[in-house]
Amino acid sequence: MDELIAFVTARLKEKEPAKVCGCLDTNHWPPCTPQPWRDRVHREIAAWRAVLDAYTEAVTDLKMARKAAPRRPVGDTALIDAERELAILRPLAETVAAVWFGHPDYRDRWPV
Repeated sequence: MDELIAFVTARLKEKEPAKVCGCLDTNHWPPCTPQPWRDRVHREIAAWRAVLDAYTEAVTDLKMARKAAPRRPVGDTALIDAERELAILRPLAETVAAVWFGHPDYRDRWPV
């Protein structure tokens, strides 16, 4: 697994509402937690997961395109398309990871 994907996945799991509130069940929040705050946390995690999912898919697509490149017909753009998609999504995934700058596992440069 890509180190950037592993890092962000682990941080999102830590941010899950149950862990933030100290609950064991993600469906039950402490009564003192305001509903708007709970909703915002859920939306934030969902948005970050969407970026991470798109990035993960782009990494997989690039690996598959590289493997298939020698067998593809001339003019096939699958590899170029995969590289472009990753070039767009990688900075987004790094931006999500930057939220945890200062975390012991955070890296200034993530290996590709």
